[in-house]
Amino acid sequence: MAHLHNLHKIKIPTIQVRLLAVMLIGVLFTSVAFAAGVRDYGQDPSRQCRLDTSMGGAAAPDATDWSNPPSGGFGPASTLASNDTIPNCKRMEQIRYTSDPTGSGVQVSGGRWRYTCAECDLGYTKATYSMPSTSVVDCVVTWEECAHDGPCAGLVCEGMDSLAYEEYSETPLNHNWTRCDTYTNTCEFECEDWYYDKEGVTVFGGPKNCAPCPSDASCFGGGVSCYRGHYLVTDGDTMSGVTKTCPACPTVGLNNVEGRSYGGSESITDCYIDHIIDEIEDNIGTYRFTETCYYTTNSGTAN
Repeated sequence: MAHLHNLHKIKIPTIQVRLLAVMLIGVLFTSVAFAAGVRDYGQDPSRQCRLDTSMGGAAAPDATDWSNPPSGGFGPASTLASNDTIPNCKRMEQIRYTSDPTGSGVQVSGGRWRYTCAECDLGYTKATYSMPSTSVVDCVVTWEECAHDGPCAGLVCEGMDSLAYEEYSETPLNHNWTRCDTYTNTCEFECEDWYYDKEGVTVFGGPKNCAPCPSDASCFGGGVSCYRGHYLVTDGDTMSGVTKTCPACPTVGLNNVEGRSYGGSESITDCYIDHIIDEIEDNIGTYRFTETCYYTTNSGTAN
């Protein structure tokens, strides 16, 4: 069931459509500034780079290390191999290419391919990469990956592209919600519902250390709120990390009268025996306190 405090307004990016005219000159290629494709590098006059859609399953992924672009205006670097899935991409396509002796139309160096993104997920736009192939002679490959739209484009929160203000994404391994605050252009982290912040020393502005909510409590926004009749116990410290539990208030008398507390009690001193309601039995008889009696931190008993 959704909680009202978890409802966030999600800003939907404006989709802009740009119509670009592309002129093909000589062999088929696509400019770096426009879209994915290949072009002849021009370094080897005996070779001609071309697209090849007829290679079928015979083509192998291009083994070029795309994370190390050469000088001369190429780049940016990409950490993705040719056959890696492109994150935040709705529809991937293969760019298939080969290099022939000029004018012969005969394949020489063998066909290769790499993925490009034809359509990014909502909130992401295409980012263009361009680099010479080391697998196919004299081919410059241009492909597209996906970058986040908006003021926080390029900012990385918890290893992921950041999200627009108040748009959250779960990071399952540590149960964080992560977002980018578009006003400060910084990452913000918050524990997922039913997890609490264990604190401890982390990199400033880094993810919270989230732990499962203790029994007999609710956890929202990183905090712990013990249920009625329970109180908060915190072990450890904010430097090394804390563990939180919500034990029941201690009982009193031979008849084990349960201590009472309001929801959200943070200490055993919030536990009490009601002087009007609670009847206590001992070896002498049955009685009530003359006034509401709260527990102390030292003895853990009602005074």
